[in-house]
Amino acid sequence: GDTILVGPGIYRGELSLKNGVILQGIGEKPTLKLAVKAINVKGAVITDFAMKGGTNNDPILGISSRHQCKISKVTVKYNTITNSFSVGILVTSNSSALIEGNRVTDSPEVGIIISNSDKKILLLDNTLQRNRSAGIQCSEASPIIRQNLITQNGFRILIDDAQPKVIVTASCGIE
Repeated sequence: GDTILVGPGIYRGELSLKNGVILQGIGEKPTLKLAVKAINVKGAVITDFAMKGGTNNDPILGISSRHQCKISKVTVKYNTITNSFSVGILVTSNSSALIEGNRVTDSPEVGIIISNSDKKILLLDNTLQRNRSAGIQCSEASPIIRQNLITQNGFRILIDDAQPKVIVTASCGIE
């Protein structure tokens, strides 16, 4: 796959990730004021960005598969995601993801939603703060939620017909 290095600046519009592409911010984190979508994508990575706002009622970053026979597999690392129109990160519809080291704050709904996926989803070392409804919402999924700081949200983790594995250590946790 290709690596696309993105320099400092503000970028608007809508972005669709492609198979195997690494989209990496360099220098002072570039700002994406757009919705990022990963639909039926394998091996894509988005790292080192500031993401703000999004578009309409879409999440800032949405990972999904439109067809049950296809699986999206995406890595989301070291991003700052703030002030979405609804949800910071949405992983749904038979998708697999590694969501690591991100800071997701000030969403009017939920910081991260994991739903309708029996694939491997790992939320590791993220900070979720001041999201109105919840830091994390799990619905019909079984993600591993490990070493995340979840604080000052309406709820910390909302669980609906899901079986997340939550691992808390002394160095981080749920306040």
